Amino acid sequence: MQAQLIVLAFSLLGAASCALAVIRRGGASLLAGSLAAALLALLAHEVDSLAGTVCCLVVALAAAMLALARVPWMRGAPLGPLVILASMGIYLRCVPVGSGTLELLALLGLVLGLYLIAGRELLTRAPRLDAATVGVGILALGFVGGTGWIRVLGWGLDAALLALPLLAVGATGAFRASGAERGDLVVALGASAAVLVLTKSYAELCLLLAVIAALYVLNSPRRGHALLVVVAGAAMIGLLGIDLMEYRFLVWLSAPRDVYGSGFDLNLFYEVLRSVTPLGTGVPDVGTLLTSDFPVIYTLGQAVSAFGVPGIALPVLCVASVAATTVRALPVLDPSEQALAVALGTILVGCALGNLAYVFHVLPVPSLPFPFLSSSATGLISLTVTCVALAEVVGMGALRSLEGTEAHDLPAANIHSTRFFS
Repeated sequence: MQAQLIVLAFSLLGAASCALAVIRRGGASLLAGSLAAALLALLAHEVDSLAGTVCCLVVALAAAMLALARVPWMRGAPLGPLVILASMGIYLRCVPVGSGTLELLALLGLVLGLYLIAGRELLTRAPRLDAATVGVGILALGFVGGTGWIRVLGWGLDAALLALPLLAVGATGAFRASGAERGDLVVALGASAAVLVLTKSYAELCLLLAVIAALYVLNSPRRGHALLVVVAGAAMIGLLGIDLMEYRFLVWLSAPRDVYGSGFDLNLFYEVLRSVTPLGTGVPDVGTLLTSDFPVIYTLGQAVSAFGVPGIALPVLCVASVAATTVRALPVLDPSEQALAVALGTILVGCALGNLAYVFHVLPVPSLPFPFLSSSATGLISLTVTCVALAEVVGMGALRSLEGTEAHDLPAANIHSTRFFS
């Protein structure tokens, strides 16, 4: 009963954090996310998981320190929902397994450190061709390895997923650059698509195409017609895929009935959903870790066994709140920032929708991990960088909008002296 009460309180704080992020109360949202992560640390202690307790407590303290720092652009940044997702993912990874705690925290710290040192310039300020070039280089390293993976200090990193944010940033320049730079960007993106096909990274290729489609609609003077073109193109690609890979499509159709074959993971997922209690047990179902796909793709099965209905509802709400905050900020961003926010937001939302469509057997799309709710080290790196960059771009735009609003009510000399967090 104690575990269920903690899950209920965590869910309410998570929902509050999402709502505060949408109405541009970034500081309060981040504090709510910090308290929610602290509750997960308490829940991990309740189920006797030292690794989960330590990891979630570190996330809670880091988020609280960040919120109390009162960095101006964080007022409109949707960091609170991202902290909720990150704490849930860390909890699900540490509680049932109990190993890799220090490595996970070190990896997360390394990712954030590298972003602050070099990634910020590359993703948000440097010329788009530089980002695309680095992305192509990462893909080349994976291709040379022969498997599409890069081995670093014992970690196996998926080159395609690692390069995706950089390629998305490069795609924004292809629509706004001119002359030789645009040509170079088109060549870089074409080469990237070819490598993704050769390494059979179809999920990342679909995400890159989704980014390009979103940017095409954003930059089109007639967005309604552009959207129809994108839908028609997606339908044609889908039909072509069914024709070229008919066997795989038939296997996908038979998965719900193939309990011991191609549909084993799917049926195991549905079995977990049927047996779940409304607020879970606090412990992810160890049985869901028996197959190779569950820790990476079907992590929602572990989330629902640990947190009940909020295990699915809260991650979806977090992604939706980040998307809503991004859309709300678009009118106050300049054109290059708009393109960047749309590209990075498409990766986040695309991963979430792709995962949901796959695990619930709605569409035969390539399998993608749900943002942060995955045991994939590459997913943690790629989506952490993507989401932090997205939050910064959205936060800076919201800050300009809020400063403009305050300028109508306050003397100019007092605008920057007002408190950004209440």
